[in-house]
Amino acid sequence: MVEEIKRDLLSLLKSPFSLFTLLIPAPLIAVLLYFTFGDGTLHKMPIGIINQDQTLTSQEIIFPLDASPALQVVDEYGSLEEAKEDLRNAKIFALIVLPYGLQSNSKKEIPTLIPLYYNAQFLLVAKTLQSKIMQIIATNNVKLKMAKNLVESKTFVGALSKSAPIMQQITALYNPDSSYSQFLLTAVFPCSLVILVCASLLNSLVRDPRSAMEERVGIAEMLKVLGAKILNNTIFYLVWWVLMMLFFTYIMDLPMRGQWWILFLGAFLLISSYHAITLFIFAVAKESTRAISFISVYSAPSFAFAGITFPTNSMNTFALFWSSLLPISYYLQLYIQQANYGGSGAVALEICLSMLPFFLFGLLGVVIYIFRGCK
Repeated sequence: MVEEIKRDLLSLLKSPFSLFTLLIPAPLIAVLLYFTFGDGTLHKMPIGIINQDQTLTSQEIIFPLDASPALQVVDEYGSLEEAKEDLRNAKIFALIVLPYGLQSNSKKEIPTLIPLYYNAQFLLVAKTLQSKIMQIIATNNVKLKMAKNLVESKTFVGALSKSAPIMQQITALYNPDSSYSQFLLTAVFPCSLVILVCASLLNSLVRDPRSAMEERVGIAEMLKVLGAKILNNTIFYLVWWVLMMLFFTYIMDLPMRGQWWILFLGAFLLISSYHAITLFIFAVAKESTRAISFISVYSAPSFAFAGITFPTNSMNTFALFWSSLLPISYYLQLYIQQANYGGSGAVALEICLSMLPFFLFGLLGVVIYIFRGCK
């Protein structure tokens, strides 16, 4: 077995493409994503205004919108038709319509709807936009009511209690600053890593033709060669996982409230599960080009179905089924349970056990691999 490990490492060193696949994409993806999303907050999101009222009240709404660090009024439109194209092309992320009679209705205490248009497909942006705009408009409503209520109540506290509605304050226990990098990057990095795990193992399986599948090579020798390739790939990507976790903890300063050994176990099971699936697909496909196509279809959409940006309890039947077929879904559940909440070890181990059925694909893949003599 030791000899097979050394031979696989030598074949790796002689293959520039294999070294590139193993060493370059992971840090490159990390750097790109960090500088893209690492700030954790959205700034100066462009919005448009249709000011049909053209009064002091409408200007008192526009000014705080433009002054907000999260928003920037980039254009005022005369109609919805003018704004539709900019909204479709993401030149603006949202459009607010201040209707006719806004000021007169506010003085008469007649409720007036202020339409807000945005593209809900941009989940993160849409949620932040809606929250910021609603907060600013609610504050303006309080200001409009304060003058009248102050005359009636004679005291500031009494006027404020009548003007300000009772509002819920929802604070995330593990993300009080609502930093999207905390839940976004901690999901994107592992999802990217498992794609590289699959690609690297597949490259390793086709890199050394001697692995053979030649008829003179016995089954025991074939298993040793296969085991050496899987072991080397596992060690390499466990090292990348450790570097990723150190990056989360010490550079991004994200919380780690659970047990490191549980997450390490989860990472080992995650990598092993994707090895099992890759081996199965390669054994069935029997050809590297076809195999990488199937692996791409299986692993590339992982982020969308992992249950981070879109909760699993809101998924339709197919999406929920696809999510259950992805080992990354269980790993991210484990990561949130441990890193963010510091959950119990018993529950964490139950999540780890959920990844064990994927090993059956590996066993079946080994049988097919040997039976067919795949190259």
